[in-house]
Amino acid sequence: MSRLDFLSPYNTVARMKMLATLLLLIFSLHTHAKQSYVRVYNFKSPYGVDWSTPRSLVLSALKNKLGLSLGLTKNKRIIGHNAVEISCFPPNGNEIKKLAGMASLDSTGEALKLLFSQNSGLGVLFHRFKGRLETEDELKGEIEQGLKTGNVNSMTYQTTYKKCQKLLLHLDTWVEKKAYLNYGLNEAPLKYTGAGCSAFAMTFLKDFEIAPKSDYVNWQKTVRINPSLIGPHNRVSYTSSNQNYHPVKKGEGPGILEILLQSQWASPRNKDAVELTFWSPDQAYDWVNARLPEGSTDLRLKN
Repeated sequence: MSRLDFLSPYNTVARMKMLATLLLLIFSLHTHAKQSYVRVYNFKSPYGVDWSTPRSLVLSALKNKLGLSLGLTKNKRIIGHNAVEISCFPPNGNEIKKLAGMASLDSTGEALKLLFSQNSGLGVLFHRFKGRLETEDELKGEIEQGLKTGNVNSMTYQTTYKKCQKLLLHLDTWVEKKAYLNYGLNEAPLKYTGAGCSAFAMTFLKDFEIAPKSDYVNWQKTVRINPSLIGPHNRVSYTSSNQNYHPVKKGEGPGILEILLQSQWASPRNKDAVELTFWSPDQAYDWVNARLPEGSTDLRLKN
């Protein structure tokens, strides 16, 4: 190529276009790497939680507890678990990253007492346990180990920094209002009255419109419960971590044997049945696992 060819208007324009394309590509890659996201970790239970019937629910939960007690499994998440990671990238700023989860202080022991001693029956599903907020330090090691053993997978949704700020505000408000002091399946996270581990994590995806409904309906279950199977349980809120457990007096509710005789949930024809919709960590884990690219533990999803 001659000096004149190199300096010709055509070649100058071509080189300018190539340079612009290269700069656009670099900017695109940089923007993608700095994209804010929400990631929910799914911890599966040791042997699964079978919600097919009241009987299978109790038996499968007891099997998970027994397996852990006998040292047959190291998976301590008796009914599964969820935790949430929020990563926000402000414009021209450093990443703001938080990892948290909800847990009870002793939900397994308290639940067993309710079932076997207090005649609570399926009232245990509506019981308000004493809760706490899991920290990044205690979750990080378990997640890393779980990703290696296959007990944990995750799903990640990208979001805008503006929406990510709302997620951080919700988490900060959760801590400020001490909503973490109350743990239970039948709670409303956005009202800051408490939450179970899954409802706490999933509210960041559902209630802030991060995950589409076509995704999150696959992580939920609904059961209809005969009121006669709902025995005494606590609905009084905890307001301090130093409080004693709220007592539940033994009532006229169903004993454990009566629950074990229940081979089906309440019929849709039963107008008095109590409907309970909740999140299932095992179901979320299985849904993600079925869609994971080979060799991956994290599913990247679009909102």
